[in-house]
Amino acid sequence: MENIAIIIVGDGPMRDEISNRLTKLKQNVYLLGRVPPENIPNILKNSDFHVTASEKETRGLTVLEAFAAGIPVVAPQAGGVVENIQDGWNGLLFTPRNQENFCEKLKLLIEDNNLRIQMGINAQESVVKYSWDNAVTNLVKIWQEQITQIF
Repeated sequence: MENIAIIIVGDGPMRDEISNRLTKLKQNVYLLGRVPPENIPNILKNSDFHVTASEKETRGLTVLEAFAAGIPVVAPQAGGVVENIQDGWNGLLFTPRNQENFCEKLKLLIEDNNLRIQMGINAQESVVKYSWDNAVTNLVKIWQEQITQIF
């Protein structure tokens, strides 16, 4: 497992505790703190998968960003992230606050390169519906329906 690096983006009150715990386990731990939004796509594209621990996400924008970068996501089965993650297809859901289950999901993606790659492909396919082309097509369709109802 010496070929693993952990990159943590973001900041918060647990930063020091996380840093202390992870550096004891692993030398390749990088806490980047707050990162400008324009740098996030490059970080994601250079990652093998994305992990989020938030149980209170309403929509899970970070999940969609990871999918757009072509990487699977590991997330708790809670909040808005479950709307986008199809467990086992484009990411893995773990039982909230269950460390053993969380570690099982991480281990699966770390050890199974083919699964990780396929989930990344599936993840990218799952965000196509959010493209500007689709948004415009859907908007025009709504307008056409409304116009035909009026006339």
